[in-house]
Amino acid sequence: MTDIQSYQFHRQKLLNLHTKILQTIPGDTIQAAARLLGLLQGNTIVFDDEDQTGVLMDLAIYECVLGQVRVLDTYMATHAYKSEETALLEAMADSKTSLFEVIETRPDEHQLIYQDLLNPPMGKITITDVHLSQTTEPGLVIYTRILDVAGFTMSSGIGFPFKADLKKYLLKRHKTVMKKIPADSAGVRKYVAFFKLHRSEGLTAVFE
Repeated sequence: MTDIQSYQFHRQKLLNLHTKILQTIPGDTIQAAARLLGLLQGNTIVFDDEDQTGVLMDLAIYECVLGQVRVLDTYMATHAYKSEETALLEAMADSKTSLFEVIETRPDEHQLIYQDLLNPPMGKITITDVHLSQTTEPGLVIYTRILDVAGFTMSSGIGFPFKADLKKYLLKRHKTVMKKIPADSAGVRKYVAFFKLHRSEGLTAVFE
């Protein structure tokens, strides 16, 4: 199995695990996540596009939308899962979100080099992404969730890309937007803030 085949194999395993966990999410958690994202009209969730389905589910799985415990942590504590899923679940539990700048692309290797803009001491991060590595130019700014799986650093599948010239604006503006979001978790407030900024200022992108 080549490196890219190994990456695609583990990425599919991650997506399959997402699907399993989605089946356990309580309805009130989904409603609360949709409300925070501004996708709830009455009791109905209304999406602008199909990508927002993934955004909603990512928020509901990975962040403390209701209470102090993530759906992910509840799944790990209360559901039996196969031993080969352990490493994936641990990677999901250790995932992080941030605003990154693409500083280099390596299309032949299906990789990009990110710089963490919210946590500069983290330095450069090598990301594997088949589609973005072929279509993205250095300078793109993107808010995404990353996790380490089987020697690869990849996204969870969501991302909010922005033009390069918005970097300084985003670094300042997201703090103001976060203050207006009614959630106890800083992770939730950050995620929702960048989602809202992306709805008004962002670009479209495909993660693979």
